[in-house]
Amino acid sequence: MLKTYRIYRESARSVRVSVDGNPFIVGFRSSGRVLEYSTRDKKIQEAIEKDARFNHFICLVYTEKDEVTPDVIKQKEDKAETKNPKEKEDVVKEVITNVSDITTIQQAKAFLRANGVEIAKSATLEKVIEVAKENGFDFSNLSENIDSKIN
Repeated sequence: MLKTYRIYRESARSVRVSVDGNPFIVGFRSSGRVLEYSTRDKKIQEAIEKDARFNHFICLVYTEKDEVTPDVIKQKEDKAETKNPKEKEDVVKEVITNVSDITTIQQAKAFLRANGVEIAKSATLEKVIEVAKENGFDFSNLSENIDSKIN
């Protein structure tokens, strides 16, 4: 949450507060005719608000709440997906398409090549089935026919 503080003393441009027992200088910047300081850091906000000068010549003038809307959630999910693209690929590969009209190795190899899968011309039946499953295809009617031995 963003909070903006304003200082009402012309002689002071900064205020020293204690953050976790350590001194911290809050430097107010000119925003037109007034001096303001904005922060999202909760510890600094608490230190300013606990200071004896708060509500005397340091005042809270603006609070912006971080809104959690469906758009914000979707953006965060999209960022998470782009950070780990391998997980996304694994999910896509889990979707298996059953291709029942393919009955020969040649048909299977041609189908895989047409769908962007590289496969050797000399691939065996076992290799074709393995590559197909890795890429989300299931050739349930594939059998080793006489015409399938011709590459």
